[in-house]
Amino acid sequence: DNGTSGRYGGEILLRKRFERFLLKQTNAQTAENSNIPVVCVVVEGGTNTIRMVLEHVTDNPPVPVVVCDGSGRAADLISFTHRYARDDGYVNYYSLTRMKCRNGSKLDQYD
Repeated sequence: DNGTSGRYGGEILLRKRFERFLLKQTNAQTAENSNIPVVCVVVEGGTNTIRMVLEHVTDNPPVPVVVCDGSGRAADLISFTHRYARDDGYVNYYSLTRMKCRNGSKLDQYD
């Protein structure tokens, strides 16, 4: 045991390594890429989920990410940012206030 057993977020590194393994697989008979599709699906989640999404979209090759808006927490924050952020990454205060009202002010920790 390396100390990650039963620890919150301890599975993330293992999952990431497994995903990379799948992406690099080749067909042993033809030596061609097997093209196993990998996609990240975000339902709720926390800070580790946000970090994982960033790694997926900046990987080479990038891994597609599907975010389930309305499922809560990190998924809603990512969805909101994608919807309302400008090209420079700025989100105006009015939009942030709307998001906080929509979620019953559960985003106070992000102030």
